[in-house]
Amino acid sequence: MYESPELVLSVNNTVTERRPIVWRWIFTKRIKVAHFYDCTNIEGDVVNEYLRLCGCSIQFVTVYIHEDLQLAMYCRNIKSLTFSTLFGRGSCTDILLSNPGLEELRLVKLSDHILGIALPKLKVFSSYLSFDVSDSFPPFLKSAVCLLKLELTGGSFPPHLLAHCLYNCPHLKSLGLINCRLDDVELESIPIYGASIANLNLSNNQGITDDGVLTIVSQLKLLRTLCLECCTRLTNLSARYIAEHCTESLEVLHIGHYSHSQEKLTHASIYR
Repeated sequence: MYESPELVLSVNNTVTERRPIVWRWIFTKRIKVAHFYDCTNIEGDVVNEYLRLCGCSIQFVTVYIHEDLQLAMYCRNIKSLTFSTLFGRGSCTDILLSNPGLEELRLVKLSDHILGIALPKLKVFSSYLSFDVSDSFPPFLKSAVCLLKLELTGGSFPPHLLAHCLYNCPHLKSLGLINCRLDDVELESIPIYGASIANLNLSNNQGITDDGVLTIVSQLKLLRTLCLECCTRLTNLSARYIAEHCTESLEVLHIGHYSHSQEKLTHASIYR
């Protein structure tokens, strides 16, 4: 008998029979990975029967389109959760509350109603921000003291909240703040509270200038990957700063619309 501990459960519209084939599997309890694609043509109780059978062992979940999944009821040991579509307000909240041990969370869109949920074991978080973070520090990030990777797209952070976030995540290795309307003032807190950051993505922030780049590259000594694509106010001076300060650690540079390997960093230029 095949006894792989990481069998993949993939549910989509190709499943047409009323009693899916997985019901006949002897080893359904061993399934750890579940992908739910477009299940709109499958009856909700059929899909949820999958979860009833093997939900207790599922640890890695990707959801594309399905509004009736009872993940909160049947899956309480999820380690990694990816929502590639918008879930209802109650659905997302219930799933997170049922899985306090969640380590990776990726959302197509972060809404403010889940910011109060504590996920103390979270290590990876990425999402599109559908709002501007206000003056109150989100408990959602305050509890994530184990966070290693944070990637946010859209929205904005007041400078003191970004500093607070970085201070509260002392183990952060990878930070992405993409199209977050950052300027040089917001960047000042990154090297102060994020000295361990090795991968930094600041693309599509039109307020960043050469001075902001100097602040980053002169102080982040462990920087291995730097992305500054579509930061339109940068000039060739930024490329010079990067070449002067990052030759020891930097391995990958994305600037303008080009990528440069380490040996070419001294020739890096801004392309518009």
